[in-house]
Amino acid sequence: MINRILFFSLLFIFNFCSKSDNIDKQIAVKVYVEFLIINETYPANSDSIEIKKELVLKEFDIALDEYNKIISGLKDDKKEWNEFFKLSQQYLNQKKDKLTSEKN
Repeated sequence: MINRILFFSLLFIFNFCSKSDNIDKQIAVKVYVEFLIINETYPANSDSIEIKKELVLKEFDIALDEYNKIISGLKDDKKEWNEFFKLSQQYLNQKKDKLTSEKN
């Protein structure tokens, strides 16, 4: 009986952590794309870049160190980085499509 409780407890914890990591990655994808857009939109070394990045972090409710930790973790795993980059491209395309449809 105790083994069963332990098994289901571990299963629940693993499942929760796995979903949490996935959510963090999805948020990191959006933040990554938003940061790229900001870097392309504003002049280098401007205060606007830092202000806009802080607004993005606040919008997605993620701390900069948490975001950096996710990104750093991806750099060591080529497969994970490629998946992240693919998701980033998809998110960027969604943003482009939305802007295009709003203009029409």
